[in-house]
Amino acid sequence: MSQEYSYAIAVGKKDEERLKVLNNLYNPVSLEFLKDMGIQKGMKVLDLGCGSGIMSSEIAKLISKNGKVIALDINEKQLEIEKKITKIHGAENVEFCYLSAYDFSKLEKNSFDAVFCRFLLMHVQNADLILENIKKILKPNGKLILIETLGDYSITCYPSFKEFEEFIELGVKQFQLQKSDSSIGYKLPEILKSHGFNVSDIRFFHPVLKTPFEKKLFRLDVESLTDAISKEKIESRKKLQTIQKALTRIENNDNYVATYYEVALVGAVKPKDIQK
Repeated sequence: MSQEYSYAIAVGKKDEERLKVLNNLYNPVSLEFLKDMGIQKGMKVLDLGCGSGIMSSEIAKLISKNGKVIALDINEKQLEIEKKITKIHGAENVEFCYLSAYDFSKLEKNSFDAVFCRFLLMHVQNADLILENIKKILKPNGKLILIETLGDYSITCYPSFKEFEEFIELGVKQFQLQKSDSSIGYKLPEILKSHGFNVSDIRFFHPVLKTPFEKKLFRLDVESLTDAISKEKIESRKKLQTIQKALTRIENNDNYVATYYEVALVGAVKPKDIQK
């Protein structure tokens, strides 16, 4: 399963702060989309690639104590953080599953009312296999909610400067290293249809970074990539530190207008006549 280890971003405690900022940016629109897709009390939902666990906790509230969230991740460090987060949020109806998205053999077929998957397919080499696995464990008429990025160049800063452009190119190199697709959000409707899903809703969201808390995301991105990028000798640690330091000028300067990844929010349904 070498595909599992292409993920270039730091995990666990090293990436906790970056994930907090991401959740701050994307959770409100994600929750709104989940509600509009009909995620409600009593449902059994899979949070695929659950990360820090904040969204698992939010979904747990949405479906109430009569429902259940299965929080799945391939990284044990992430699951340990998730357990702490869900405990803090009082989410008692969350179960944790250490499992690969490429192998759902331990999950019962036709058993989930919905699957939520955010920022996972952009990091994998075989999205088709994962979607086939999702299709098997969803009930007929089960709902699939995907949120994925529209490419590195949707990250912008005005006025731009040399180190910011170098930061964008780091993102491009990250996905080349992972052999994955940061623009997969554009392709989701076509991909889902090819797997037999009925696409029911498509939306786009492009967050503007307004506060120092949000703008530090650029710097945290570089920090999270430093080990992988330097290990592969794509850039030296010294160069990465220079870029990281330069990006701090954006954080406390209102003259910089910045955006982060634009995303596609795509809702789909597994038709009744698909039994596997």
